[in-house]
Amino acid sequence: MKRLLLISTLFGLASLAHAGNVQTLVTKTFTIDITTHCEEGEVTCSKVDYVGTRNGKPNDRIKLKGRTLTLGSGQGRFIGYEFKNGAYLYKVLEEGQLQIFKGGKLLQRETGVWK
Repeated sequence: MKRLLLISTLFGLASLAHAGNVQTLVTKTFTIDITTHCEEGEVTCSKVDYVGTRNGKPNDRIKLKGRTLTLGSGQGRFIGYEFKNGAYLYKVLEEGQLQIFKGGKLLQRETGVWK
């Protein structure tokens, strides 16, 4: 019985390690939840989820898949995240800035607070 409990506990802890790290950025217009699904300590990660909700409009949301942004080669310095949606590119930077581009042109920029 103790062995079964130990195995169950270890399995549960292993599942939590891959559950994802969630960060929330709140700007004037949006609340953005970013979840990374990579090992802790990995700077480069291509398994990142973005859920953006327009403040005051809970049904107005977008879900995207993306990756981390780094400076330098390999495991460079982390600077933020990047998500693509057709012709649109969403960047969420480490300092709390959301940038939305279309065809390389900056459409919107908002600075927020990480919660």
